[in-house]
Amino acid sequence: MSSFERASEAAEWLRGHGCGGADVAVVLGSGLGDFADHLGEAFTIPYAEIPHWPASGVIGHAGKLVGGTLRGKHVLALSGRVHAYEGHDLETVTFAMRAMGRLGVPRVIWRIERYVPLPDLGAKFDVVTAHMICFNDHKTEQLWGPAEWKFFLEDMLRHLRPGARIHLEFNREFDGTWYTPELREYFASRGAEIDRHRVTLSAACLRP
Repeated sequence: MSSFERASEAAEWLRGHGCGGADVAVVLGSGLGDFADHLGEAFTIPYAEIPHWPASGVIGHAGKLVGGTLRGKHVLALSGRVHAYEGHDLETVTFAMRAMGRLGVPRVIWRIERYVPLPDLGAKFDVVTAHMICFNDHKTEQLWGPAEWKFFLEDMLRHLRPGARIHLEFNREFDGTWYTPELREYFASRGAEIDRHRVTLSAACLRP
């Protein structure tokens, strides 16, 4: 059975268990699990009951789908996901997004995390922008360095057309800087245009 067929089978099962017609899906990572507690008319489906759904093994990931309503919208909250650093391949990591696509969910909210590939976005893009960036663990001791940005940007290539550009705008850190000298050097090594907190890269320069 192909990955497409598995995602389709999971979607059809979910449709038969009250998950059809959702307005949005929200993928919850570590620390965000309590979002599902705020849904009205909630129902819960453990991942283990959904055909082909990969089990979530990370602490803080509940491993369940919670459906419900929020401000008049039908929401599916995916409480937990799988990661490449757990040893899963890209097909497994992105399975939930393919299933949401087959279910017909028009919008998915996804939190970017270090060393976690982006989901299947369904298209390729000419321009990607990120303003006032916080997903890089802004103002924490785990602030992203060159290794994390290298993974993120090279993964982003899967979603870009030739000639595409990425525009990044950084937040100030506690010390008043936007990035470390090492990170600036990395961006420069990839041909970035750097103007204070603004960094622009081209897809052509990111390719290995």
